[in-house]
Amino acid sequence: MGSQRRLPVSAQAKRNSVSAVILMVVIIIIGAFGARGLQTKYSITQFSPEYNAVTDMDRRVRAYFHLKSSPTFVGLIALRANQKGTWLTKSRMNRLSILTKKIEILAGVKRVLSLANVNAVSEKRGILGVGPLIKVTPRQRWRQRIAGDELLDPTLISKDFRTILVYAQLKNDDVHLLYNFNSEFKQKLMHAFSRAQVSVGGVPAVQMELGVLLNKELRNFLLLTVLACAITLFLIFRTISTMFIPLIFTAFGNVLAFAMMAWTKQPFTILSATIPILIFITVVSLSVHFLLRFVEDVKKSEASTPRWDVILKVNKEIWLPNLLGALTTCIGFLTLLWVDVPLIRSYGVEVASAVMISWLATSFGILPLLMLFPHPVPRRWVTRKVKWPLWIVQRAKPIAAFIVTLCVVLIMTAHHLYWTARLFNDIPKGEPARVSTERIAQAVGGVIPLDIAVKSNVKSAWSDPARLKKLKALLAKLRDTNGVGAALSVPNFFYELAEISKPILPISRAAVSEIYFLYSMSDHDPLNRYLSSNKRIVRIALRIRDLPSNAAKALVQKLKRQVQNYFPHDRVGTGGTGATVHVIQDYISSELIGGFWQALLIIAITLVIIFRSIRTMLIAMLPNLMPPIFLLGYLSLTHTPIKPGVAVIFSIALGLAFNNTVYLLNRLRAFKESKGIVRSSQVTQAFCLESKPCLISTAIFLIGFSVFLFSYFSLNRTFGLCMIVSLTGGAIGDLIFLPAVLACRKKIIL
Repeated sequence: MGSQRRLPVSAQAKRNSVSAVILMVVIIIIGAFGARGLQTKYSITQFSPEYNAVTDMDRRVRAYFHLKSSPTFVGLIALRANQKGTWLTKSRMNRLSILTKKIEILAGVKRVLSLANVNAVSEKRGILGVGPLIKVTPRQRWRQRIAGDELLDPTLISKDFRTILVYAQLKNDDVHLLYNFNSEFKQKLMHAFSRAQVSVGGVPAVQMELGVLLNKELRNFLLLTVLACAITLFLIFRTISTMFIPLIFTAFGNVLAFAMMAWTKQPFTILSATIPILIFITVVSLSVHFLLRFVEDVKKSEASTPRWDVILKVNKEIWLPNLLGALTTCIGFLTLLWVDVPLIRSYGVEVASAVMISWLATSFGILPLLMLFPHPVPRRWVTRKVKWPLWIVQRAKPIAAFIVTLCVVLIMTAHHLYWTARLFNDIPKGEPARVSTERIAQAVGGVIPLDIAVKSNVKSAWSDPARLKKLKALLAKLRDTNGVGAALSVPNFFYELAEISKPILPISRAAVSEIYFLYSMSDHDPLNRYLSSNKRIVRIALRIRDLPSNAAKALVQKLKRQVQNYFPHDRVGTGGTGATVHVIQDYISSELIGGFWQALLIIAITLVIIFRSIRTMLIAMLPNLMPPIFLLGYLSLTHTPIKPGVAVIFSIALGLAFNNTVYLLNRLRAFKESKGIVRSSQVTQAFCLESKPCLISTAIFLIGFSVFLFSYFSLNRTFGLCMIVSLTGGAIGDLIFLPAVLACRKKIIL
């Protein structure tokens, strides 16, 4: 067979090729050592913008009450069914007290709060004082004192008194500190109460556990990428040696990409898990196009033609569409630089850099490897002539009309997008941190913090008993609101200093000021977190449940209106994760969807500059409107919640979809006659020659993104499905709609 013929190779060319390969190996080794310093990171606020009205308000609320976003772990200790009694026994409280002190001395701990060290106001012989609740309250009155106190029940102990919670706040969010403390915290809890059911939850615990999963995800994706690459190449080529060419460049691109992230201190996030796949599809697509064109040119060459000459000829023919394929992909990702989210911006730069590294490695590295490796021999189905482009051209008008009708239907259904994402949906079900966090949410009524600040212009407004009475009534109303687990504020710190210890508000400003003064004498004045120093601003601390995005935003607005109705002359602001994260994510998602038009404009300008033809650019635009149309229809019909990790697809899928377009247009331009006229018969010929490589390239993309279906994270699985839908739309546009439209005209001006 002509494809099996070996062209001659000179000794000098072989030596130069060996030197080039040795250089690539050295670079891979250096990059592998650098990539070892890569760190993983996960956060539910990872998509927060730098500057936003919602985040600015959150910062102001935090500043009022000196609230720092220090990571807080929550330990949950539940008595098992075979353990009798409750936690309100002297022996168990003593052990809890010892445990609390041991946790306090752990490295990096800022503060620990449990039922064993929470402070309370007490009265002894007519003298008021503040001290640990379990010490200043007689043991026989513990249950009576704790029951109904929103500061304690269910924040520190469940309503049945059989589950307690221990909160540990750290000084900073250093990754090593979080990992070490997470392990030590759980060990301390299990050692102190070995017979009880112990778990650790809270946002930091989830982040640490997902950091471990991200490491596993990276390893799994790398292995699956290699496997997908090998299977794909095995199905395309008969020569085993040919499989190693893309595998080498896939490894090269991944090693250098992760080494650059490590050297620039960029963490590996949930979005970064896509990089190995994107490198894989870039390298394999470029390699397959080059190798198949090489096979085609070898058949046309004389037996005495030096192999290097054929390689250079192929490189001259293929370098422009290969470059454009990489550039359009990069443009799709670089449009993420307009998004005001550091994580997304850095992700765009990381992927664009990885794609260009892959293009450089493949474009230049494939030259010496083809000199050293045996000639690639494709399988018979690859070289077999295709006939379906001819079938499309013969039925061009009805096919074009059908596809246009389908797009119109999808556009009509796409206006019902679902903004119903939840915060913890990305966490795999059954993971210990998620299970613990769900248990904590059930025990305390919710784990997502929401702060409402009420600011008065009156001096020392919140020393007025009448205002505190209204605030107490408001808290009761807020607690009864669906979706709210707890509502705490200043009134929760006032108690009757008598035998019953029922909550009661002072009746005079002097009495209020006295209580304030007493709390200020304690080591950790809890009122500092609920009352500003000038007594003009009060904080209402709520915990809400993990609701869908639209329901959570509606709940926050409802709560804000309730507060404003009680205090119509005061200024009301919101802060905390509950007030910011959903609003920000929906805003970022809308911005990312709009980024499609930016990517389209930049790609259009790039094509005009390179092809020097507005008509060519317009022809290229036509099929590439289909990926977003198909994606919008899919999201709407499947009720897929919109998240930034999904919305980002609109820009990047467009860049990937242009890969086939540039190869097809490049082939058409090769057939153009004088004055830039291409006849319909040449359109058919061009698509018959290029449709097989483009179809293979599309299959590579689909196989690559199908790897995401094996992800631990639902976000990555959704990402993979959406990319498959988008790329399918792009393939229909390029390989069916474009030839049908072009065939409707006898002559095409490029």
